[in-house]
Amino acid sequence: MKGKNRCVICEKGRVVEGTTNFEYRGVIVPNVPCFRCDNCGNIEFAPETMEYIRKKVNELAPRVILKRKISTAAKKPIVYLPEELMNAARLEIGKDVALYVESSTEKKRRLVIEPLEE
Repeated sequence: MKGKNRCVICEKGRVVEGTTNFEYRGVIVPNVPCFRCDNCGNIEFAPETMEYIRKKVNELAPRVILKRKISTAAKKPIVYLPEELMNAARLEIGKDVALYVESSTEKKRRLVIEPLEE
């Protein structure tokens, strides 16, 4: 594909091999092999490169952090967990979880929710 194919977007430029920094939601994967139009700058990736990008983004992506209020249901405290957080933590409705407080200092404590193995 070295410069022989015409660009599918502008139909004027030639597609040449190169590298680019791929950015997705603030995660940057540097020096990714790509095919770039020398006229309009359109960038395309080979399927195996897309798989590499997916893996790197998952490795480098920041943890899901959401702010939630503690509510009540039947006079008991509850916290709504959105679907993306449930998926990221591999939690399922109806499955057992372990809850415990982890503290690194007197002022800093975190509530940990872990799925229990069956």
